[in-house]
Amino acid sequence: IKKGAPYMTDKKRFRALLWYSALSMFVLVFGMVYTHFGHGVSSDHMTFAFLPLQITAFVYLLFTAYEKLPRPERFSSTFLAFAVAGFTLTRITKGILQIAGAYSDYDNILYIAAIVCLALAVVLYPVEIVLKKRSSAHSEE
Repeated sequence: IKKGAPYMTDKKRFRALLWYSALSMFVLVFGMVYTHFGHGVSSDHMTFAFLPLQITAFVYLLFTAYEKLPRPERFSSTFLAFAVAGFTLTRITKGILQIAGAYSDYDNILYIAAIVCLALAVVLYPVEIVLKKRSSAHSEE
């Protein structure tokens, strides 16, 4: 596949999976350290805060393994990254609040924002593909 090809190259796929894996390991270690110093109090939210990153990496791997699918454009991939960050931060925030014995509505607002970003990423992906095909068809004329 040539540079600038509309499909995901192996190097880009590897780099993206490496970032997702490194971030999920960081979140996993962060949760373990925070739980260790939580004076015997633990939280499932904190323990499994790495899951949104791991699930996204797995779906990303499956999605990009099929080379005929066009790679996500800037807007859909950005909203997907925002969604993953939102889900991860929501779990960390809920875990910290649960360990501290506190409550806040802010984590619910962040969770809703992450859902909205995920929905935008899912909706924008096919829209971007159609727009890209139209623009390439017009440029060929």
